[in-house]
Amino acid sequence: MDPVTVELVRHGLDSVAAQLKRVLMRTAFTPVIYEVLDFAVALYDRRYRLLAQAPSLPLFMGRLGFCVEAAVAAAGGEATLRQGDVILCNLPFDTGSHPQDCALVTPVFCRFALIGYAAVNGR
Repeated sequence: MDPVTVELVRHGLDSVAAQLKRVLMRTAFTPVIYEVLDFAVALYDRRYRLLAQAPSLPLFMGRLGFCVEAAVAAAGGEATLRQGDVILCNLPFDTGSHPQDCALVTPVFCRFALIGYAAVNGR
């Protein structure tokens, strides 16, 4: 692809991640989320490769991929996922941090084909 297209796609994905972050901060009931920013929001492709992540605590940067992969496997694999599904994962080994942390993983579809995942991890 040409450099202009690459930058348009990259900035578009970054914008989606930033919007997810803003929605989470606006709707959170705990100051740990909306003031401390103790969470992560990221987009992954179908092979669990990081596409975009909204800035938050540096501790969370780039670590959610293993959690997404484990959550999808625990749900029965990608063949069992449907539009509207949300997987809740709260195993500390999979979330990569504190026992009280939870991750929400949502499959993303385009024309009924799985293209990736949106994930949030926080307390």
